[in-house]
Amino acid sequence: MKKLISITALFVLFLTCIQIHSASAASNSLNLNIDGRNVTGENPKIIDGTTFVPIRTVSLLPNFFVNWNNTTKTVTVTNQSENKKVELVVGQKVATVDGKQVTLSTPVRLMSGTTYVPFRFIGESLDAEVSWDQPTKSVVIYTTDEKVMTAYESQNLVTSRTAALKLTRIQLNKGFSTSDEGHSTGYYFPTGKSNQFFITDRGIVKYYVVKNKAAWKVWEATQGASTTKPLIPGIIESADQEWGTRPTYKGAFSYFADLWMEAKLNYGLLDTAGNTKQVGSDTSTPGGSVVREIPADNVKK
Repeated sequence: MKKLISITALFVLFLTCIQIHSASAASNSLNLNIDGRNVTGENPKIIDGTTFVPIRTVSLLPNFFVNWNNTTKTVTVTNQSENKKVELVVGQKVATVDGKQVTLSTPVRLMSGTTYVPFRFIGESLDAEVSWDQPTKSVVIYTTDEKVMTAYESQNLVTSRTAALKLTRIQLNKGFSTSDEGHSTGYYFPTGKSNQFFITDRGIVKYYVVKNKAAWKVWEATQGASTTKPLIPGIIESADQEWGTRPTYKGAFSYFADLWMEAKLNYGLLDTAGNTKQVGSDTSTPGGSVVREIPADNVKK
């Protein structure tokens, strides 16, 4: 009997260890977002506090090219759009950035036949933006266009809003799907602002905030049947599903409705009660800017 109890106790302890190990592995898992896309199968790792990825992962960035010299165990990464180059050698803490030597906190690793490189170091050395999102445990890396950023910083509201819609859009959630066909896309900017905007399409509302040279989607919802006062008058009545932090802005908007099936663009003002006042109409062109000047909202705040 005692022997049976001992075996049972050992078995329970064994299962407990497995559960703890599994929970630990899950908590240490990382997600990877490259240029706004959630990427799977790259198996990023944290080693000595540094995020490492296989060298093939780096080539997923636009205009980033990777070369591997098996003889010297040297990795060369080039950002062709910026004409910059980084060289790293497996096992060495000294890297070369555009001909200048830089000391790494931890060297390139060769693990199970795969070469792992420090992602943040490579990204920042080659002028990419690198961020960490704690809620989703995501390593985020993306390239930027300085011409677009210069336009975004303009005091001309049309120029700034047009650039905001061209920024890399970072989406860390899976996103909602819909069966609605949809025949138009709506763009809404708070009065006097270009650093935040809503996009409506086929019953889905997405809210973006501009930070760190990109447009980050911080909230998304699917339109539900209205049973109470609207969440955001004129944009979304109520939500069936939502993800992220619901926006708190309660002011007026400038709107741009792209009726792309009709090749038509309507634009105007949306007041705090959700009433629209169309001030103009234009031709909609595929890939063209949807932002137009609205006389009552042409001063950037």
